[in-house]
Amino acid sequence: MKKNSFFLLISFFLIASYSFASNFKREVIIVVDGISTGRYLAPLFLESGYDVVHVSSNLGKKLNVPFKEQDYFKAFEESDMLVEEIKSLNKIVKAVVPGCESGIDLAEKLQRDFNLPRNKLDPSHSTRHKFYMQERLRQAGLPTIN
Repeated sequence: MKKNSFFLLISFFLIASYSFASNFKREVIIVVDGISTGRYLAPLFLESGYDVVHVSSNLGKKLNVPFKEQDYFKAFEESDMLVEEIKSLNKIVKAVVPGCESGIDLAEKLQRDFNLPRNKLDPSHSTRHKFYMQERLRQAGLPTIN
């Protein structure tokens, strides 16, 4: 009787662990243009238990810099059907992050499309251009570079 109880307990633990892991793995993080220093993001998200999807922006593709495909669950290219393609994965999009500067605009669009936390700067070009960054800081009353 004790032996059967032990195996039942182990079986329950394995099933519960698998169920937890499969539910956790339903969450995905999208990296837009995971190139340059952005190539280090996917391994960090993988270590944290997330699936990672790569999206190549049109601007990022023009740079002609490859990303490490083996680090990603799936890869897409910017298109009119991108949101639908990502939704077809049947995963919960936890976050969208730009891997480098070329991915900022598309990452912000995807963050809006998936109703995720994001920079709500208006205009958004202040996230990419140093002059406008300084102007936004100045408007907020913060110290700036003269």
